[in-house]
Amino acid sequence: MGAWSTASVVVIALAGCGFVLAGLIVLLPMWWPAISGHRGPPARRRRDTGFRPPGRSCSTPERTLTVAEAHLTMQMHREHSCGRKRAAFETLVAAGHIRPDSSRPNERR
Repeated sequence: MGAWSTASVVVIALAGCGFVLAGLIVLLPMWWPAISGHRGPPARRRRDTGFRPPGRSCSTPERTLTVAEAHLTMQMHREHSCGRKRAAFETLVAAGHIRPDSSRPNERR
């Protein structure tokens, strides 16, 4: 085998290794989520249609919420902050079901 043949075989082998490595860099995160930090499909966000059934509006309630109502309100309004969620948060704090984060004293949920 001549020098040119040997050099061409080495170059082709290195190019093949480069293509395999590039393919692994692109495809491996799809197969092994820990590499890319990808933990699955993104959470589906609910579209706000503007319609709120009676009693489920964002306005501050006229009366004090019960603990059960406060839990349900916190679940229903978890994606935003509103008067009803703040009232529910205060009810749960007063009942001892939730403790405000001491590292964020001025933040209200």
